[in-house]
Amino acid sequence: MHRTILASIMILLVSGMAHAAGPAAPHEPAPAQAGATQIETDQKTGAVKIIVNGKEVARFDAKGLHVKDSIDYGGLLTDAGSSDAEYAKRIKAEPKH
Repeated sequence: MHRTILASIMILLVSGMAHAAGPAAPHEPAPAQAGATQIETDQKTGAVKIIVNGKEVARFDAKGLHVKDSIDYGGLLTDAGSSDAEYAKRIKAEPKH
């Protein structure tokens, strides 16, 4: 279960990105609206941003997941290493969906 936390977040982000694309061009983020929750892709910075009430609260980029405030979880968070080889090994070991 502890390995599925990040996978669950990514699934939510990817499924939300399809809805966030809407009428905006794929390379331009949709304009933030007050009270709206959005997932934006920023091609300039290579980031996926989560916007809540018009403010960025989290982002994924090449350096990892960055969250402005708290992360609440019910499982375990495991530091499995940060090298490319360790990451590739973990991804290869994950079951295919």
